[in-house]
Amino acid sequence: MNRAAERAAGEARDIFWNAITSMTVADAFGILRGGNTAATDYFHDRTAAALRMRFKPIIEQKIGEVGIANIYNQIAVAYNGLPSTGTQRLVDLDEYVTDRALAGLFAVLATEEQRIREDPLARTTELLRKVFGS
Repeated sequence: MNRAAERAAGEARDIFWNAITSMTVADAFGILRGGNTAATDYFHDRTAAALRMRFKPIIEQKIGEVGIANIYNQIAVAYNGLPSTGTQRLVDLDEYVTDRALAGLFAVLATEEQRIREDPLARTTELLRKVFGS
């Protein structure tokens, strides 16, 4: 599951770049004046759907290569077909890994954003120093 998520994460760059290049001045000021995760929130709002569409096929392929997906899916179908006794249904494995990959991506982004906002040494580029130094 981790390898599938890592492989999918490489697809995020183009999607994030599109969000950056379509950013308005109002968006930029909102990020600057916003809370500790304003940029992360911006990226989540603008990219989550596209990331999900790009991640899911990659994750499905990688999980399929392992072979556990077929066994899990057979068990899940059988279990979820039982009469409901108040127990939780088993999740779709591909959906679960996709959700966790996206959550992990945005958690890392939020952590890095907070570090950049709080620690001047984390502002490793001239642009970051200029933007967050004021």
